[in-house]
Amino acid sequence: MKTMTTFVLLLVSVVANAETVQLTWVNPTLYVDGTALPVTDINQTRIEYGTCAGGPPYVFGMKVGEFIAAGGATHVISPSLGAGLWCFQAFTMAKGVESPPSLSTFVGISSPFPNPPTNLQATLSSVLRATETSPPRAADGPKSPDDLKSKPSKKKGSK
Repeated sequence: MKTMTTFVLLLVSVVANAETVQLTWVNPTLYVDGTALPVTDINQTRIEYGTCAGGPPYVFGMKVGEFIAAGGATHVISPSLGAGLWCFQAFTMAKGVESPPSLSTFVGISSPFPNPPTNLQATLSSVLRATETSPPRAADGPKSPDDLKSKPSKKKGSK
């Protein structure tokens, strides 16, 4: 019975606010005994996803789910994942025997941001100010238009 050495390099790319993750890796080329592992011997790569522990660097925490890449595939898209920090690890299966897990990798998925408000406008608003005024005195009372006209002054001794 041959055992295999697994050196699976996982690369993760994610678009901000995306809910799926693309995982890529390099398949092992040797069994643990040093003999060649042809890609045709690889049945599948099983990817586990779950929580992350420690960190950084993060290690795989608790398994939440898994998905499969068939045959000698070197990439796969995850199922839809919610916001949070997700860890992944991979297992290669060749001739029905599964490898130990790869080193883990992680990705953070942020919650989607809402769109900002639209059509924001600013206008001046009038503010009424209370002013204190003294009531007019009788001598200073309101003037009529006739009072504002110039009148000839009376000179002493004139009638």
